Amino acid sequence: MGEVLTLPEIEQRYKDEWVLIAEPEWDGDIDLRSGVVVFHSPDREAVWERDRELGLKSFALLFMGDALPDGPDGYLL
Repeated sequence: MGEVLTLPEIEQRYKDEWVLIAEPEWDGDIDLRSGVVVFHSPDREAVWERDRELGLKSFALLFMGDALPDGPDGYLL
């Protein structure tokens, strides 16, 4: 599918963007270790739309910034 990146690599490449990560690998129950970034955007809704288009069975959707942006794109579902 694409290049597997660790979470620190994803954070560095996609700072202050929402990322859609396929093939996520978890450390325990909560912490993401790595995955394949299949889409990224500063617009959360664009990332959700791409997820619906791709129909991924297993994915993570994360914001790669210090704090969530203000406004509707900052709300987690």
